[in-house]
Amino acid sequence: MGWLVSVVSLISIFPHAAYAAASFSRRTVTSLSVQDVNSFIPLIQLAQAPYCANGAAQTLMNWKCGKACEAVPTFQPSFAGGDGGDVQFFVTGFWPERNQIVLSYEGTEISQVQSLLADLDVTPDPLDTALFPGLPAGAKVHGGFLSAFKASSDLVFPAIQKLIEEKGTKNILVGHSLGGATAQLAAVHLALTVPGSNIELFTLGLPRVGNPEWAQSVTAKVPNNTRVNYKKDVVPTIPGRRFGFAHPAGEVHLLDDNNTAVYCDGVDSTEKNCMISTVPNILLGNIFNHVGPYVGIKMGKIAGC
Repeated sequence: MGWLVSVVSLISIFPHAAYAAASFSRRTVTSLSVQDVNSFIPLIQLAQAPYCANGAAQTLMNWKCGKACEAVPTFQPSFAGGDGGDVQFFVTGFWPERNQIVLSYEGTEISQVQSLLADLDVTPDPLDTALFPGLPAGAKVHGGFLSAFKASSDLVFPAIQKLIEEKGTKNILVGHSLGGATAQLAAVHLALTVPGSNIELFTLGLPRVGNPEWAQSVTAKVPNNTRVNYKKDVVPTIPGRRFGFAHPAGEVHLLDDNNTAVYCDGVDSTEKNCMISTVPNILLGNIFNHVGPYVGIKMGKIAGC
């Protein structure tokens, strides 16, 4: 299956992720504490879980996906689906320990990332105004990401809406890799269409989703936004800025495997230790950094389940 359909995302509420996105906004580059970085671990495990569906959504409904499920034992699945092909596996549910709603999609294997690198000749497309009412007319996103978002939305969002009505919680959307793009789209969609949804966004290894107008809209509609990059991962640098794409604010760059990390304020920061200065072009990146480990956790089936 092509990379444009491969997604991973989850919805929940996680105060430390919001803290990383909001509390360091007064400085251009700020060091994060080990405690802040470690606070990402449960969300990373939830994002890893659908990789380990083992060919059946029921595995996720039973919450028997191996190490990732064991790491978040109190999670209560409410709905799971997908086929691991045209529609990636996903699971929704409630995490009582954190009072969180969760939606998690299967993500991108390293072989699919290699296909992504070969598909750089892209231009952003206009948005579907029915899904994103009220955004500036100039806001555009990559059509492939929009298609991936739509692939399971008819199943996903009624389930999420029901959970929001039942639990009344805040929400954070989280995604690894190309699924982070879907999570970003879903975050803005929910912020625009679900009154009082109080959306936050946390992504890992996120590619650029849309143009500068889209990035500004993400920052405005989902101000609590944290996007984590690992070392010299090349995926956050594509599609390139020269194709008209931009990241919203909220970058956290993991510099090593010892939880050394910085928060880089602003849109596509070019400051020292931020992603663009670390990987100024794809030839200087490392595709294998895309799977992590993110705070000790590797993403995908390559990590083992």
